[in-house]
Amino acid sequence: MPVIPWPAEYKTSAGQFHTPDVVSISYVGEGIESTANLLREQLEDRLQLSCTVAPAAEVGDSATIALVRENDVVASLASLPNQDEGYELNIREAQVVIRGHEAHGVFNGVQTVLQMLPAFPAESGMSLDCLTVVDSPRFKWRGVLLDVGRHFFEVPFILKLLDVMAFHKMNRFHWHLTEDQGWRLEVKAYPILTQKGAWRGRGPAKPYGGFYTQEEVRTIIQYAAERFILVVPEIELPGHSCAAIACYPHLSCTERVTQVPVQWGIHEDVYCAGKEETFDFLQTVLTEVIDLFPGTFIHIGGDECPKVRWNRCKHCQERIKAEGLEDEYQLQSWFIRRIGAFLKGHGRRLIGWDEILEGGLAPDAIVMSWRGITGGVRAAKAGHDVIMTPASHTYLDYRQSLRSDEPGAWYAMLPLEISYAFDPIPPEPDLATPMSRSSLSELDADDAGDLAFANALDLGSTPLGCERLDDDWTLPAGQAHHILGGQANVWTEYIGDEHTLEYMLLPRLCALSEALWSPKPTRDWQGFQHRLKAHLRHLDAMGMRYRPLG
Repeated sequence: MPVIPWPAEYKTSAGQFHTPDVVSISYVGEGIESTANLLREQLEDRLQLSCTVAPAAEVGDSATIALVRENDVVASLASLPNQDEGYELNIREAQVVIRGHEAHGVFNGVQTVLQMLPAFPAESGMSLDCLTVVDSPRFKWRGVLLDVGRHFFEVPFILKLLDVMAFHKMNRFHWHLTEDQGWRLEVKAYPILTQKGAWRGRGPAKPYGGFYTQEEVRTIIQYAAERFILVVPEIELPGHSCAAIACYPHLSCTERVTQVPVQWGIHEDVYCAGKEETFDFLQTVLTEVIDLFPGTFIHIGGDECPKVRWNRCKHCQERIKAEGLEDEYQLQSWFIRRIGAFLKGHGRRLIGWDEILEGGLAPDAIVMSWRGITGGVRAAKAGHDVIMTPASHTYLDYRQSLRSDEPGAWYAMLPLEISYAFDPIPPEPDLATPMSRSSLSELDADDAGDLAFANALDLGSTPLGCERLDDDWTLPAGQAHHILGGQANVWTEYIGDEHTLEYMLLPRLCALSEALWSPKPTRDWQGFQHRLKAHLRHLDAMGMRYRPLG
């Protein structure tokens, strides 16, 4: 069964289902009509089948494919986690039936069926082996980050990415919208952000950049919602903010930045924490963000914020004194806490990179742990929710081999097998071994060590499987519920076009989708490799220009 991610349970039976000349799709229950229509579109457009779609009061034998949203939890899913995304799939000789308690579960079942069908039209009909699948995800948060600040990607490509995510049952699109090198979101109150802040360098005749209008953002959010993907915007603060500061220099400490930077790296100019104008600006921006994005989560960055400007700024030093803070690290914590309180007051929840732990963590904040897993462990032990996204396993801007012509960040390598080995849950203290965290023991010992240490080239990142076995590396089972899941991160300093991005994303996204969905005991690297070979045909059908295997 060439399905990725691999399901929790499945059982084969005798017989085969054969597609008839006209495939009739029925749907029972609320909220799944759009899924039925998406299934029809896939069968007609991709496989050139004739289809009909119609609602039904109950499951009958007349429909070829029946989609059913049950009023209660499907009994077979009772022992599985995250049942709202779970489904039961029954393929019989005469009919295919997909059941779920929630519409999202039914949608996930449809993706499994689409993966089981051929990727291209068959000359003499299509068939499926009879079987039963009972499936739900191991983790709630299965995300993909796309950095559009360093390089801009047009709306049609974003929609294509969402299709690929949905096909692999990923459910969070983390949209990194602002950076030192570009501001990509239209803000009505501050039009200069996109008139100037969205463009950089290359002379006045050929500036590079682009931005998304609010109408385009709504289109993307709606498209994602139809595929049960939540869009999570990221508005960077207090660092990585030079594009905004170039538009409104008074928001910085020095007021000297007037051009959007063209250089990568960490810039010393950040939002001034001592000026009230900074918070007036940010709260106005975030108000528009809240109005645009209906989801609960707002990512505020919080990473890589140098303190050199704050150290010399009279306004920031006055703030430190007035608030009774000890130093600039506590000033950053105060900054994040103030923004977090604003978001909470508007019914939103703050997410930040693990640097937000420095100086004290804001209440209700979710930590996204990227510099290894220690930040996530500390946050979970303090009772905070965590999204594990360590650079060593999830940074898809890293090169995929040591070949000289391999695209990606020159300083680190992340091959497919390391992404597949990712497990967001740290080991329990009594069970930890030097290799248990990343399952590198499945690989040749010498190769595993070389690959893991190669990933350590990323600044601030310690490769999983190479960290010290101490209290910041292990997590008691009773606190593991704070680990919401993980995500793939596609930073784009070294990815300037769609072709390269697809090459860097795939097939590593396939591996991470299984790492975040499938129960740990079912994970099998050899089996995944075998299934992936057939799965690539589906990526061909979607027009994705992935990295070839080998």
